[in-house]
Amino acid sequence: FLDYGEAQQLASAISDKTCAVLLEPVQGEAGVMVPPRGYLSRVRELCTKHGALMLLDEVQTGMGRTGAYFAHQQERIEPDAMTLAKGIAGGAPLGALLARDDVAKVFTPGTHASTFGGNPLATAAACAVMDLLAEGLIERVQRAGERLSGRLAAIGGRSAGERGMGLLRALVLAEDLAPKVVAKARELGLLVNAVGDRVVRLAPPLTVSDEEIDRAADLLAEALAKA
Repeated sequence: FLDYGEAQQLASAISDKTCAVLLEPVQGEAGVMVPPRGYLSRVRELCTKHGALMLLDEVQTGMGRTGAYFAHQQERIEPDAMTLAKGIAGGAPLGALLARDDVAKVFTPGTHASTFGGNPLATAAACAVMDLLAEGLIERVQRAGERLSGRLAAIGGRSAGERGMGLLRALVLAEDLAPKVVAKARELGLLVNAVGDRVVRLAPPLTVSDEEIDRAADLLAEALAKA
């Protein structure tokens, strides 16, 4: 394992014997960590140079969550393969692996199977999600993400700022209060979660309204003040 976002560290570790580099374009469980601008492009460059596959986990970040279909598109790169789930079917259970043609060819009949793969209900839900994204939902996520970012940044007190991309965001705290803030927020009617002692993550529905964003920010500020 390497430190996330450290391109020079990766450059020193990767070689022609490296099979693949696997990472999230934005780390979710690690605290909504957004890499430095240009990091993903550098990873792509190094993987290409050494003949290693660039594999992305877009389970949390894909399907419009960050204001693009896929988070890696923010840097205009293309991975060799990526995983999708969660938002891909709007809550119905579905996961997917997407790969370039030359990579996908390693999967021949019999090399991979899934008991519930291709479930018609889940795949129909995924088609509906794709329709919504194409009909302007991604642009809505971009606007909503900016609004949520601004509201979180304005929370004072024991807040140390905010970070994230699109509608995957985090309120960073100045003290080890995240679990207490999450518990107090739940009492007030707001569901968020702690991804570390000082990080509260917010991942609202992509259809969240401006009024709901403002209400959530007010409740989170109240929860922080009372934690």
